[in-house]
Amino acid sequence: MKTRLHVSSLVLVALLSCVSCARPPFSLIDLHAGVSRVSHFDSEGNRTSSYESLSVFIESEEGANLQMEVLSPDALSTWLFPAEKKRVDNQDYYGKADLSLGQRMALPRGEWSLRVMRDDGRTITEQFTLESGDEPQDVHHHLEAEKGELTLDTRVRECSILLLDEKRDVLHRSTATGQTLDLTLLYPNWEKVRFVVLGWYDDPSKQSQIAWYTL
Repeated sequence: MKTRLHVSSLVLVALLSCVSCARPPFSLIDLHAGVSRVSHFDSEGNRTSSYESLSVFIESEEGANLQMEVLSPDALSTWLFPAEKKRVDNQDYYGKADLSLGQRMALPRGEWSLRVMRDDGRTITEQFTLESGDEPQDVHHHLEAEKGELTLDTRVRECSILLLDEKRDVLHRSTATGQTLDLTLLYPNWEKVRFVVLGWYDDPSKQSQIAWYTL
């Protein structure tokens, strides 16, 4: 009886394994990855820190709990993290932003590896490339914190603007094309704004530029 039970158990395990193998493969619709130069400024416009940041997000039809592993081209740096869900324009994205080696440390260029793991054991591996570019342009921008007046360099043709409260919840999101902007017109209750985040793409350096003001 024990032998028969043992054999039956092995058969059951084998059947379950076959069922597991027969599951449809984990599908990936699209992969979005890019480098940003992030600079933080205080309320008086003084730069307090600057570093390169990597953002990696995927689009998938399956909204399960996902773990992600990102490996650098030189295999010296690895990030393992639970994917964060972001919803933009009615589309869900899974991944993480602000992966960094720290101040004054450039992220390696070349072919990176991304491994996505579902909670049911299925995985998928993709590669993406970070291209080398020129040094970022020295673009002038200034925020008059109390008045909410923003001045941008003429080389910034289009700028994304985020206004955040003290919990970093989004109060306002928009895109601007002018060089002088009154941010209080975007969000009149200006005293609730604690962070102003600006972003634009610098084509020569092949990376985004992000300016983070703390008011």
